Amino acid sequence: MRFLLAVVCLLSLLSAPEAVAALPPPARTWLVLGDSYSSGEGIQDTATPTEHQPPDSNGKLRDCRRADGIGGNATAWAPSARREVAAELRISRMDFMACTGAITDEIPSQIAEARERFGIDKWDIVTFSIGGNNIKFADVIKDCVNLASTWRVLVGQPDGCKITSDELRARVDMLAGSAEIEPGRYRGRTSLPEIYEEVAQHVKPGGHVVVLGYPNIIEDADLWQPVRDPVTGVKRRRDICGFIWRKDVPLLRAGAAYLNQRIQHVVKDAAQRYESVGIQFDFLNISQKPYEDPSTGRHSVCSGDTWLYDVKFDGELQLGKSRDEYLRKSFHPNQRGHDATGKVLADHLRERLRPKDIVQSCPDIGFTPNSGNGTFDISSAGVPCTEIESTLREVYDSIGFSHRFQVNGFDCWATGTRTDGLITRIFRCAKDRQWFTFRRE
Repeated sequence: MRFLLAVVCLLSLLSAPEAVAALPPPARTWLVLGDSYSSGEGIQDTATPTEHQPPDSNGKLRDCRRADGIGGNATAWAPSARREVAAELRISRMDFMACTGAITDEIPSQIAEARERFGIDKWDIVTFSIGGNNIKFADVIKDCVNLASTWRVLVGQPDGCKITSDELRARVDMLAGSAEIEPGRYRGRTSLPEIYEEVAQHVKPGGHVVVLGYPNIIEDADLWQPVRDPVTGVKRRRDICGFIWRKDVPLLRAGAAYLNQRIQHVVKDAAQRYESVGIQFDFLNISQKPYEDPSTGRHSVCSGDTWLYDVKFDGELQLGKSRDEYLRKSFHPNQRGHDATGKVLADHLRERLRPKDIVQSCPDIGFTPNSGNGTFDISSAGVPCTEIESTLREVYDSIGFSHRFQVNGFDCWATGTRTDGLITRIFRCAKDRQWFTFRRE
């Protein structure tokens, strides 16, 4: 009886393609993870902690500084991008979990927080930046900052950067998973490949992961505007700008470039790994666009039109208050920086997630092969429903595990696992970035 019902259902789909095509595509969901560059730390009037934000390691309410655009004007790059593309890409919701100070180890807890609060396990779009805190880049910058001599006495800070280029690159290699993690030099225990694998488990077939890099915090020193001597009136080369010495700029810019390069490499590996299951991974190098884009100008600190804060004191100077508490907002994007980044992300999503690529829904179809073994369950059907019958005919027991094949011009993959004596085969097929999945047990 189940087989007959399946055939009747399938034939009804085949006989009414116009009705199927008329079905509106389902809306997309969007999950925002990551650190302060994703949360919006530094934007004026960023939201204060709420009861929904996770506690820190001491059990205190954590100040995530989530600029989700709800209840205020502070808007990080992800909600800024959503405003541009929500209607045309049918984005129904954005679950904003990014948190200031986050490291790779905290991405699973951010996902768990989203699952608990919103009751879903997989999203269509996931965006984030992560890794800068693992390599202690904020500490590197703060050590480079040349504050007034009286302040340096209070905090015991010498002039200029203390870290070497080799040390910074070694930490980035740990982040990228190409070197063993050493706890004293690296925050956390998790590398990017491990985190991307975790994220992929919570992306729907046909979904999209966008990883953003980090901007250069300081302009190329050779492009700094000269200063005029107050006595002679003669212009001379600037040796310090944004509280950072000229001599330290190459180290900071090279370190940021290497960080973005290694993140991009890991994202490329993830893209190849998850292509067969219909999940896209892309990297956006925002240090190039929008921050140093020939069409929009240069916008790092000391560029003349900066979208980043330099040293930004958070409150009045007080003895006993740590340097980190004062400088936490420093060298983070302002609202213009987040808006510009949001525009770049929106354009990327328009290009990669065209409206016609939205996964279409077909009714669940139970299909029993001639052998009488098992049932196929159709889900997340992203191809025309009329293609399902021909696909099912091709993927019976003749298709082996981890096998690639084609059906009517669709690239397909078959994988399998064995649990308690039962074999689960999962088949995924794609054409023009549209995907569907079904399984047989």
